[in-house]
Amino acid sequence: MAFQYTEKNGFYQTKKGLWGIAYTDHMGKRIHEVVATSLSEAKEIKRKREANVYLYKYNPELAVSCQTVDEVAPIYIEQHLNKLKSTSNRSMFIKFQKQFGHRELGSITTLDMTKYYYHLATQTSFSNANRCLTVVSKFFNELRKWKLFFKENPCTYVEKKPSEPFQPHPLNPQEIGLILKHLAPYIQPAIKFCIITGVRKKELLGLRWEDIDFNAKTILLRETKTQKSRMLGLIPTIENILKEVGIKKTGLVFPLTNCQLRYQIDHAAKKAGIPHVRLHDLRHTFAKNFLDKNGKLYDLQVLMGHSSIKTTQKYMKFKKEEVAQKMIVLDGFFDSLPSESINA
Repeated sequence: MAFQYTEKNGFYQTKKGLWGIAYTDHMGKRIHEVVATSLSEAKEIKRKREANVYLYKYNPELAVSCQTVDEVAPIYIEQHLNKLKSTSNRSMFIKFQKQFGHRELGSITTLDMTKYYYHLATQTSFSNANRCLTVVSKFFNELRKWKLFFKENPCTYVEKKPSEPFQPHPLNPQEIGLILKHLAPYIQPAIKFCIITGVRKKELLGLRWEDIDFNAKTILLRETKTQKSRMLGLIPTIENILKEVGIKKTGLVFPLTNCQLRYQIDHAAKKAGIPHVRLHDLRHTFAKNFLDKNGKLYDLQVLMGHSSIKTTQKYMKFKKEEVAQKMIVLDGFFDSLPSESINA
């Protein structure tokens, strides 16, 4: 669309009262950009833009360092994050962008990243902080590869702490009963569904009636963490849960919000006198119950949508004693050997 506002000395004002600037970039292209709510602010931004154009012409490496995270983030998101199967990396990067978006790339130091790392660890865990730092480090490395950043990666010398041991918190039958007792009736079917299927929150909230085949007895999960759909079996227990909801032909099976889930689970756990319970703990509960019922580890990996069996193997910690006890079948092994073979 053709430029429609009257420009004077490189400035113009929109119908909404916002101020825009006009300047020629280092490639000779005329740029029009709405940047501020006041003329004085627009003048300052225009001065910085023109200074950056000068740098691009005579010192491109310095010019790149003067770009902000917000200015280069769209390139990284489009060229890298959008091509990944997992969405968790994107969400971690967006959090970093919110914190450092206004900062020039060249001004971000190892100290800045160290402080950010420990802030994340305090808010969540060192496991999460380690993953976030890896995502941010990838951002700077990709920019270096694309010649959009020439300084040293500020994440390189941040000293990571060991990740905390995996600590799933499955609920025992008594705790499950107490949680369900204190939940609002409208939320109970969703929580039961999580306990019996081990679905993630996104999978729960994204499930549609169109993906449930009552004839083939299958449930198709499309909204998965790895963006690979997977199939669950529609067993009678799950059918009864769906009947509680009220079976429909189309639409969301559980039309709930994150806030509703979080509030109801926190409220029920507090009423039941159980330490903090997360929705993800219901996924751990499913895994333990599946193994307790003699389910196979490989089948559990498929049902939970784990890309690696190593992730699923962590649940074997709940089976240590049982696995050890199975060695009883070898008790007396040497007693059964012919005596002459032992004395030979």
